[in-house]
Amino acid sequence: MPVYTWSGKTSTGRPVGGELKAKSLEEAMTSLQNRGIIVTEVKKKSRSFKIPLLSSIFGRVGLKDLTVFTRQFATMINAGIPIVQCLAILEEQTNKKRFQEILHRIKKNVEAGKTLAESMNAYRKVFGNLIISMVEVGETGGVLGATLARISDYLEKVMNLRRKVKSSMAYPVIVLIFATALTLGLLIFLIPRFASLYESANMSLPTPTRIVMSVSFFLKRYIVLILIGLGFLFLAFRKYTKTSKGRKLYHGFLLKIPLIGSITRKAAISRFARTLGILVRSGVPILDGLQITARTTGNAIVEEAIMKARKSIGEGKTIAKPLRESGAFPPLVVHLVAVGEQTGRLSDMLDKIADFYEDEVDNAVGTLATVIEPVMLIVVGIMIGGILISMYLPIFNLASTLGK
Repeated sequence: MPVYTWSGKTSTGRPVGGELKAKSLEEAMTSLQNRGIIVTEVKKKSRSFKIPLLSSIFGRVGLKDLTVFTRQFATMINAGIPIVQCLAILEEQTNKKRFQEILHRIKKNVEAGKTLAESMNAYRKVFGNLIISMVEVGETGGVLGATLARISDYLEKVMNLRRKVKSSMAYPVIVLIFATALTLGLLIFLIPRFASLYESANMSLPTPTRIVMSVSFFLKRYIVLILIGLGFLFLAFRKYTKTSKGRKLYHGFLLKIPLIGSITRKAAISRFARTLGILVRSGVPILDGLQITARTTGNAIVEEAIMKARKSIGEGKTIAKPLRESGAFPPLVVHLVAVGEQTGRLSDMLDKIADFYEDEVDNAVGTLATVIEPVMLIVVGIMIGGILISMYLPIFNLASTLGK
């Protein structure tokens, strides 16, 4: 659907502008007029040519970019620098072209009379609900600098947790890739040479040797089709897991896997507690806070439990009861949330939960890496050793026959 850029004025005369999707120029005009906007200009946005892969790698605004952005923004706001000037400085300092364009447009919108939150809302996919909601609260309460500093602290903790998980799992992943490449290399390039040697010698081959040679022949002949098939299966799997049903089934399965399920649950609970804690402390209404938090957990089962808690609060009940009934949260979490609600210190209790489960995730990931490394080495040794031994069996048999 085409994207149209527009500018105009509200009924009070305040300049406004932005982008919207519409099937035609007439539909875009009608949509804006229905919103009470006096349109001065609407034009179709030109599309620039981009190479998708390079654009996604080098143009995407990541967690590190947002962390640096909020930290620098907070420092400048607390130093008394006006918002527009802060945005201009941040635009110059960022190295990513895509982020520069976004900051430039936000600056223009702020100059045109929009609030910072309204301007950022046009790029919700970049900044996320959490940052935009907190910025809105910070602007309204006149504590934007402090709010941005809290966001930066939160993002840094999320980034550190991700870094720990990635670094702990890096070695097992490298071993797995190396083992797979070595096994395929043996089966596709080395085994056929043994096969031609045994065929020319017209030797009787034992069962293990025949099995390995059959696998080698199959891979060498159909490797391209196999890779294409695996690619299609991967794409189909990704598409299915993006559906509501598929995502729920996949995330439910992850929670049942030994060790991995425990890490997944603990990481989701940590994100839930950390996110809701910072939102509550920043003054975001609890119903809005839970809705934002549900999307940040990264697990559909935990997300469903949080949305049930949100519904419960909307009906005048507590948060703790639906969390207990969902079965997705451990008793410790439910107990601390209940204590926080009763004492009016919910944000403090949520911070304690987040700290505890971040340490738990760190320890669990370390344990998983410690367990996986020797298991993978043993499996790799058995696979490669089994292939080599099966190919040398005919020679061993021949030597023992000649010895007799």
